[in-house]
Amino acid sequence: MMGYPDPALTPAEKSIAEDFAPYMLDHLKYHLGINPSLSFPPLSATGREAVRTLYDAELRYNDAQLDILLDNLLFFHPNTIVVVLADHGE
Repeated sequence: MMGYPDPALTPAEKSIAEDFAPYMLDHLKYHLGINPSLSFPPLSATGREAVRTLYDAELRYNDAQLDILLDNLLFFHPNTIVVVLADHGE
């Protein structure tokens, strides 16, 4: 649905895109000066697009699940007040 995976995506970049946390932590530790060098090579444009695509798909999935939750909550408890807060501007 979201156009993943791109046929040009290498197996190594597919692995990074599908489990992004170690890659992100590696870059974070490098930029904070904790690690002297990066353990992972930089992602290609295709790899970066794969990460964005999977992130967008995850957001879409979470939005759909929240929609189901709210629909059911308000169906069974129509006088419920729902307050939504976010801490990252999303």
